[in-house]
Amino acid sequence: MDTNNPKLGMLLLLHFYKINLIFLNIFLYVYCNITNSANRTEENIQISNTSSEARINLFIDYSSKNF
Repeated sequence: MDTNNPKLGMLLLLHFYKINLIFLNIFLYVYCNITNSANRTEENIQISNTSSEARINLFIDYSSKNF
């Protein structure tokens, strides 16, 4: 292999650059999906908490009217 060939060096550099971009895209795709699913889970927990609080308040209101 000729180490003094600048074209070959540039081709190898571009090849490794493309490989790194592919791995970066895969990593970002997986990372974004994980964080989005975590955020959605947190939102679902908050929604379920507020709906259960609303049910508890409704139950308290209904109970206080019967007594």
